[in-house]
Order: sequence, then structure tokens, then C-alpha cells
Amino acid sequence: MHPFQRSLRLLAPWLAAGLLATGPGCSSLTTRSHQVQVDAITGQPGTAGVSFQFVAKDPRSTPANPSQHERVLACVEAALADRGMFAAPPKTQPDMLIAVDYGIGSRIPTVDGPPAVEKYLQLAARKIIDLAAGKTQELWNVRVIVSEPNSSLGNSLPILAAVAADYAGLDTQAEKVVSIPDNSPVVARLREVLRPPAGAP
Repeated sequence: MHPFQRSLRLLAPWLAAGLLATGPGCSSLTTRSHQVQVDAITGQPGTAGVSFQFVAKDPRSTPANPSQHERVLACVEAALADRGMFAAPPKTQPDMLIAVDYGIGSRIPTVDGPPAVEKYLQLAARKIIDLAAGKTQELWNVRVIVSEPNSSLGNSLPILAAVAADYAGLDTQAEKVVSIPDNSPVVARLREVLRPPAGAP
């Protein structure tokens, strides 16, 4: 069975709150964290210093929202840069092709309050063996999911991209849950990538 056919455990991970004490008698600050499900496999370890080209999961389809699609790719590209990967320059053959899939998944009831909504991002990398013949080899595959009350993919995208890039080229052996603070520097940087330019409508 392919590792990505593992049944996802619908645990509806809730947000964790960490209290940062500032000292005796002082007030504490609450730092919000996101619980992200991650499932990663690799056929060939090592990703640093290689170029890539984004491709659609289904070459026959076109993005329903081209503007959102461009924002997703820009966010993922910025996250992958932290792993030493870069988009291949025009008219050059990349070292790998990365298929990008993302979207909104299931709605999961919670004990109280609104239901959690799954947002997911999946990156699947293949090494080019013979571009003319269309021969490629699977390198790695990572799928990340965050389940939170909001239904905006854009709000969750920096979280998903940060974790997906962190696990690109690794093997988790099984699905795991990782926690990432909302005020993480990498998340803040990726949010800036998604921020519309000044003066944009």
C-alpha cells in the first residue's frame, strides 16, 4: 500500500495555547500554536542545492482561481528556498518537477464552537531522467493538513508551506502531528510573501 493511502486519523487537532510566564507576579502572554498533521515519504534523501519547476497535479486541468494559484506557488517557493531549493531559470532544465496540490477538505465537529475545517497542501517531487521521453523518478512526497475553525486556505497557507518545506525529502514513517507557533519567524516571512503589493486592489 502506498504510504499516502494511510487512513487519516480525524482527530480534529485543536489549537494549543502556550503560556509564557514573564516572572513571579507578572502577567503571562498566550502564544497561539497550530497543530499540523504531516505525512512524508522519500525515495532519495537530500534536496539542497537543486532546481525545480512547479507542475500541476493533473496536467489536463487548469486552476479554478489563477490568482490564488500564483499566491500558493509563491508561498511554497519561498518556503522551499529555506531548504536550498530554487526555481529553475527560464529555458533551463530543472533537476526535479514538483507537483503542487492544495485545497479544503473535511469539516470536523468540535465539542463546542464551530467545526474545524481541514486545509491541505501536498508536494510531490520527481527527478527528471529523460525529459524528452517523459521519464521521471519519484524523489519525495509530503502532505500536510491543518484543521481549524476558519475556512480560509490563504490564512493557513504559510503554516502549511512552512511545515511541508521542513519535511521535504524526509520520511516520517507514519503520520505525525507537529506544533508550529503562530509567531514563528518563518510563518511571518511567508505571510509577507502573500501580502498584496501596496496599492493593489
